[in-house]
Amino acid sequence: TEGNGDEIINLQAQENVSTYERSGYLIIESLGLSLSKSILLTQKGKTFTIGETVIDFSDDASTNKVDIITDGTWESFCNADWVELSPSSGCGNSTLSISVIENISPNDRIAFASVVVSDKTIELTIRQQGKFLSWDDSQLVIPSKGGSANVFINTNDRWEARLEDASEWLA
Repeated sequence: TEGNGDEIINLQAQENVSTYERSGYLIIESLGLSLSKSILLTQKGKTFTIGETVIDFSDDASTNKVDIITDGTWESFCNADWVELSPSSGCGNSTLSISVIENISPNDRIAFASVVVSDKTIELTIRQQGKFLSWDDSQLVIPSKGGSANVFINTNDRWEARLEDASEWLA
């Protein structure tokens, strides 16, 4: 653009859908003289953060939520069949619900989910505890005149106890 005398130049920038800042220069030159001025122009990128990136679950089916902080459009992905993300996409600040089905295995399990805004991906680690069963395994000794003993059972699942080879003298 060109002008003569005092004037205001109105610059219009397209939306920066990237999470990276971008920059350019406006060069103003005097016609006929060797005067010039460079003005650095910058445009912020989209903001994008997530409150928590490691989400822990017990063995039960349940849901946890994480906050997505962005001024952009986002999508979420997870390929584990025991994890559901809802909603799978959105625009702007949102709450992502992460739901897991019950883990009926004795093994802990882990899945990875991704939340993407344009050119930036934040990975979420989803950990779910497996079923467990433990007990106080100190030796139980009952005096010859009879008596009782207690066994402490620690579990996150249903359990059953039965006597073997002692059914006539122990109840």
